[in-house]
This record gives sequence, structure tokens and C-alpha cells, in this order.
Amino acid sequence: MLELQVSWRFGLFGKNWERVPEVAAWHQGFLPYAELSESYQQSLLVVDAANHVTKSWGAANSRVFDALAAGFLVISKSQSVSEEVFGGKFPVYRDPIHLKQLVTHFLHSAQDRETLVSHLR
Repeated sequence: MLELQVSWRFGLFGKNWERVPEVAAWHQGFLPYAELSESYQQSLLVVDAANHVTKSWGAANSRVFDALAAGFLVISKSQSVSEEVFGGKFPVYRDPIHLKQLVTHFLHSAQDRETLVSHLR
């Protein structure tokens, strides 16, 4: 079981996250596409947890590109998207511990975050 202990505020959007006890407290429900822009404006980072539809194909959710286009860094679980679309520069997490390390780094290093977003855009 994953024990999620973080020192930052975040919201978890999407379907069925309320069924995962370790993160249910942060679940904010499903966010309609038309409301994504407003959500991004309240964020420093976006984490993409590829869903079952795109995961097996190694495809990226369109929200990855929406967030980057809006100027927000995305951290993803898709190594193939990082390599094939972004030349390996797109940050990818391997497991929850690695995700926490990446989030902590990019939250505390605005320059690294902004430089990478600029490059990826």
C-alpha cells in the first residue's frame, strides 16, 4: 500500500480516484475539458497518470499538450512519449517515490521548471 505523505497542496482530478484509498482525500472529481484552463492557472505542475485507454498504446493524453502550451510543466508516466515526442527531455516518473522527488525538485526550482517548459513548448 502506498503511503502518500506530501507537504504541498494539490488536487487530483479524473474518474475513479475516489476508489483509491491512498489518494481519495485529494480527489476533486472529473474536470470537464472546458474547465481545464482555469485549473491550470491555479497550478505550478501537472502530473499525467496515463489512463488505461492511452497507456497500452504509449500515447499521450491531449491534456499533456494543453498544459505545456499553457506554460505548465507536466510530469508523466509515459517514457515512450518522452522519448518519441520530446527527445527524452519530458520528465517521467517511475514510481511514487520518484514522482515525489520530481515534484519536490520542480516546485522548489522555478528556474529549472520554467526552462524546461520553455524548451518543451
